[in-house]
Amino acid sequence: IIGYSELLIDMAREDSLNEYQQDLHKITQSASHLLTLIDEVLDVSKIEAGKMSFSLESFNLHDMIADITQTVMPLVTQNANQLIPTLSDDITLIHSDQMRIRQILFNLLSNACKFTHNGYISLMLKPHKTEANWLTLEVGDTGIGLTEAQQQKVFDPFVQADSSTTRKFGGTGLGLALCQRFCHMLGGDIEVKSPEGQGATFRVHLPITATHTSNSSYIISAANTTEPTNVDVPQKHSDNVPRVTEQFRQNNRFILTIVTSFSIRLIKIFRHH
Repeated sequence: IIGYSELLIDMAREDSLNEYQQDLHKITQSASHLLTLIDEVLDVSKIEAGKMSFSLESFNLHDMIADITQTVMPLVTQNANQLIPTLSDDITLIHSDQMRIRQILFNLLSNACKFTHNGYISLMLKPHKTEANWLTLEVGDTGIGLTEAQQQKVFDPFVQADSSTTRKFGGTGLGLALCQRFCHMLGGDIEVKSPEGQGATFRVHLPITATHTSNSSYIISAANTTEPTNVDVPQKHSDNVPRVTEQFRQNNRFILTIVTSFSIRLIKIFRHH
């Protein structure tokens, strides 16, 4: 669907069929959103089943953050926001799972973009205040913020701040739950601070070198080399697998319904031209 709709967008642009471009962009955006939902449900299912693997490697965190800021810039400008990155030169190379940290930051930044309009979004990298050889990644915004009650459940899977948030902004409520689980698996943690109506600030605390820690419920260990090291997360919370599986089935039925609807719309447009 994404490929066909992007092809149709190019064709519509070349033939000056402007009346179709907006609908085609909506199809592309909706299909991409559904793909994200599938990935999130599968990630949660893997974690709950103890099948999630990590690949630990040494990489330049500044370079990765620069790449992420480029990726999220369309989301930043979509709601007339400004992104302000501040990166400490004290931390450059780290040894961790690059893909999972990228996913954590992207989820936090995309949430900040979604809930902020005509405001500011900050991304900060700095050494941890009290722990040596630890770092803090901080994503803040000037958006709608969270109440105390909402902050208590914001990291619960399949939960959003309230039903009105789901209706207005969409999503499954899995993004922050995954952020927390990835942080724990890498030996770190995540916290949120939010004066209601004054935006929210999420702080990710991670060891610069991901290793097994006594206060972590997941075993993460690897030699400090530049070669990626695959780490299997031991099985945890297996009693929750049926619940997650049922949630996945429900989301899957919803996704199939929407995909079928989009396909019919695409066929009609093809036939019309």
